[in-house]
Amino acid sequence: MEDDANEWRIWLTENAKRGIDFLAKTIAATVAKRVAASSLKWIEDSSSPAGDSWPRITKRLVAKISPWVDLVAREVEFSPRTGSQTYHSVATFDYVIVLAVTPDGRIPLVRQYRPAVEGMTLELPAGTVDTGEDPAATAIRELLEETGLPSKAVHLLGINKTDAGRLSNRVYSYFVRAGDQIAGFRPEEGVAVGFVTPSELVGAVRSGELDAQADLGTILLAELFGHLVLRY
Repeated sequence: MEDDANEWRIWLTENAKRGIDFLAKTIAATVAKRVAASSLKWIEDSSSPAGDSWPRITKRLVAKISPWVDLVAREVEFSPRTGSQTYHSVATFDYVIVLAVTPDGRIPLVRQYRPAVEGMTLELPAGTVDTGEDPAATAIRELLEETGLPSKAVHLLGINKTDAGRLSNRVYSYFVRAGDQIAGFRPEEGVAVGFVTPSELVGAVRSGELDAQADLGTILLAELFGHLVLRY
């Protein structure tokens, strides 16, 4: 019996050490996250005070993460009888997506590495709207910079939310009748440009190679408004 007790004592001691090590690491990681969160500089934004209807925002705090991204914390009351709840979102620049068609009926696509998804993507030309810049001008600029195509006619397809649960920015979708690619064009470093027919575009969507939801929405809008005919 004593030998059995000693074996269990040794087993418990060894496993207790592992458990203590795991618990210590977990506590340290949790504390580090809280310290990192508390180190953010929160600034109260009073630009839109609470009104008399519900749901309503009673407080908004903004922490600047980088020149491109803000973290926003909103205190929200959903009815007069409930307390407020905190909701976080990310504020970043609005951006444009361009579905262009060349004089010979092809559509430019760009392939590039995206760190956010840690992989290569196939997308429509796109870019962020600079402060004070007209989104249509952004579309013209981005199309020329990424594909070398000048814009002949620019049509706004829609202004839509990108992710209403997490992001507060908007995407401007454009359809552009483009001219011939400018002579001597060289794409930006890290960006490869290709041209596909409408049927090849459908193939890229069906295969999942072109899978950005905002791009898919832009393609749908272009067809709904009669700018593009897709063959399935």
